Amino acid sequence: KTRSPGSERPRFIAVFQDVTVLTARTRELESAKTDLSLVTSGHDAFLQAMSVPVVVADETMTIRQTNAATSAVFGYRYEELLGQPVTILMPEQMRELHGSYVDTHMATGVQRIIGMTAGRKVVGQHKDGRELDLVLNIAKSKDVDGSYRFTAVFHDITDITALRDASSVLVNAQAQLLQSMSLAGMLLDSNGKIIAMNTATKALFGCEPHMLFGKPVTTILQDYDVQRFFARETATSPARSRIRSFPDDHSGSQSVEQELVGLKMDDGSKLSVIVHTMPTCDASGAERYLLLCEDVSQLRSKLERQTEELDIQRRILGQFTHEMRNKYSPSVTILETIKNLIVECSSPREFYRELQGLHDDIRLCAGLLREADDLVATRLELHKVYKGAYVSVANVEVVDLREQLLERAEAAGALSQGGVKFTAALPAAYDGLDVFVKVDMYMFKHIANNLLSNARKHTYVGTVSLTYEGDRDGQLEFNVKDTGRGIPETIASRLFKEEVATADCRGVGLGLSSCKVFALAIGGDVWLEHTKVCTVDDATGGTLFRFRLPGTVVETRPCENIVSRADADARLRGRRISIRRDTIDSEQSPSDVSSPLSDAGRLTSATKGIWDEAVAKDDREAKGAPRGGERGRESAAASPASPVSAPSDFVEIDEKGELSSIKFCICEDSAVIRRSVQMKLKHVSKQVVGSNWPISEFATVEAFLPNLKDFVDDPNVVVTVDENFDAQGGQLRGGDLIDALVGANFRGLIISASGDAASCKDHLSRGAHVVWSKPLPRTDRMLETLSVGWRALNNKGNDVVQGPTSPIVA
Repeated sequence: KTRSPGSERPRFIAVFQDVTVLTARTRELESAKTDLSLVTSGHDAFLQAMSVPVVVADETMTIRQTNAATSAVFGYRYEELLGQPVTILMPEQMRELHGSYVDTHMATGVQRIIGMTAGRKVVGQHKDGRELDLVLNIAKSKDVDGSYRFTAVFHDITDITALRDASSVLVNAQAQLLQSMSLAGMLLDSNGKIIAMNTATKALFGCEPHMLFGKPVTTILQDYDVQRFFARETATSPARSRIRSFPDDHSGSQSVEQELVGLKMDDGSKLSVIVHTMPTCDASGAERYLLLCEDVSQLRSKLERQTEELDIQRRILGQFTHEMRNKYSPSVTILETIKNLIVECSSPREFYRELQGLHDDIRLCAGLLREADDLVATRLELHKVYKGAYVSVANVEVVDLREQLLERAEAAGALSQGGVKFTAALPAAYDGLDVFVKVDMYMFKHIANNLLSNARKHTYVGTVSLTYEGDRDGQLEFNVKDTGRGIPETIASRLFKEEVATADCRGVGLGLSSCKVFALAIGGDVWLEHTKVCTVDDATGGTLFRFRLPGTVVETRPCENIVSRADADARLRGRRISIRRDTIDSEQSPSDVSSPLSDAGRLTSATKGIWDEAVAKDDREAKGAPRGGERGRESAAASPASPVSAPSDFVEIDEKGELSSIKFCICEDSAVIRRSVQMKLKHVSKQVVGSNWPISEFATVEAFLPNLKDFVDDPNVVVTVDENFDAQGGQLRGGDLIDALVGANFRGLIISASGDAASCKDHLSRGAHVVWSKPLPRTDRMLETLSVGWRALNNKGNDVVQGPTSPIVA
């Protein structure tokens, strides 16, 4: 409504707008909104139904939509992610870089990840901070308002990566295992082509790896067929029949072993190999075959080495048994002799007189038992050294060196059999001085004792000396010198070898080899300085050993009781004075006789009192005083001429005297053992009426053979045979002696007395009739074997024609 100028009449203006089209557009818009709502709800349902994480973000990289899988993988709840930047799903170090990537894309439109079909491997971050291995795909779209939206789809490959890493580790481990094998090893695929090999294969077949990779294994192994070897069906072909299969209880697979012909690539030569084939698989489960090849010649060498090692162990055990038996057998015999003296002697005076006659033997047996104890200790310490368990510091002591040298020399001299002088000495600069040193005493005693024992066994006249040479560079140096028969070159070259097992020859025993091992274990050494071998033209010989041990001289001071070299020699000689039974007069007592017992102070006042009481008792009995106890009546009734030993359970006393004419030949290198046999035979003879058995001793087979003609035709001769005579320089063995006796038609009785099971068996096979054990059997058993054997040889039995029909073992 308006007015015209100059007129007061109102005017009306009407404006018309056609809304027909607008109404249609409105209806279309409402319809479009409805459709969009349906699409959006369908999109949400689609996202939630997806099993992989999906994240929708706007241009500002703010999360607008996610699904349940996102929460499961990243650990966030749905509401915790909405409105948060997408960098919440990334490690800290990636967030700043991500922002620069987005800015670059929005400014330039260059797409790096967006639209990549294969996706890109990225690292995500869980809510708890751990990293996730993911593959990311991104799609870009435009919203209805023209803005851009980014949809990211994640694939969690953390488990897959771990599996791949484990597979890689497994493959690497298999490769390392293959390379570490000492045998030639190859890995084949299912077609029998080589896909891996170790350096041992290169050495065995003479080829570089690149020459074999991807090639059939038949290139180097003729007639090799993987499929034939592991065919499931039963094979009856000749080639198949040579294959040995061994089921594996753990995997159900089989390993196959076959001997094939191999080809050396470098020179074209052929070699025989043992091939072990084992089916396996790689990380993906693909079928693979592992081949291990052994050169037959190397296998034989290995077997020979193992056999040799086992033989060495057997010899070590045999040697140890032999050594122990030789050391305790005389002691057993001495104890049995003393036991018999208690029964047989008619008076205490006679018993003590007999006991005095055994003094030297008892002293020797005591030394042998000490050596046996040292032998056992040596075995134990050797084991410790080889295992690295020996602790030298625990055995280091500060000791008087002069006293230690004298003790070692005295101990060796106490076991000496002949006219050998043992000495111990220090340099002249130490005369009149006590020298105190700090040293591993176990090692010193062991090495010194063994070197002295070695010298004692092979020195028959002259001297054996143990000398301290001085200290050099923190080591104490000693030497052991003898005037013995020397060491042959063939043996000298093998001295101190750890692999030497037996002590049958000088210088190849456990003693010397253990000395070397022990000395080296603590930083010392032992060596042969010089040796000269005795010959027919030149009887002079000798050997000089030196050894050094870590140690220092701690102190030197004047001796309170000065021991000069002359005094030391006299002390050593005094130990070797012996009292023979025939030098003791019936009216003398031990106090009237100069002997090692009195000289060494071993006859105590208590012992002398017992002796005096026994003599007084004998005097009373001589005057008719009654004896007390049943034992006295038995002794009084027994006369020296009649045996008092109880009769044997196996054989009666030889009252007819059939064995009275027997003559014995003892072939034994050990003087102690020879005396033991003599003492035993003495007690056996008391059960034979009218016996007076002559006994001949031979230390070697070579010493016996010249006298063979004197015994070969005498059926009353009994020869006892040991096996080993090397201690006295004999080169022939007991078996050689038996062969000589049998070959000469020896008519007497042959007794194997070696004590070693293997040697006794060998002696019996060569013609021995009787076996005596070590220690010697009981007196009654010895008499029984002598009686049966002698009667058999002399056709005294009813059912015996020629000798014993079977071995007689005691």
